[in-house]
Amino acid sequence: MAAHTTRRILVVDDDRALRHVLAELLKAAGHTVDQAADGRDALARLDAGAYDIALLDIGLPDVSGLDVLARARARPSPPIVIM
Repeated sequence: MAAHTTRRILVVDDDRALRHVLAELLKAAGHTVDQAADGRDALARLDAGAYDIALLDIGLPDVSGLDVLARARARPSPPIVIM
């Protein structure tokens, strides 16, 4: 059996309950998880560090998920983005 790979994951959703549940499930699976409640926070976190995966809500209250996606893709080592 292959060894488990720990990923650094960013969960972005303005729905606090959903964001929290996703983060807890991913942490329980052994991943490092950061959370962002809006697009501005997501962009700041993407600028501050590298992520392997970003779970991204499309409908965010300030900067849209599509705008965050475009910025994430422009990074030198872009994360895998799941919307």
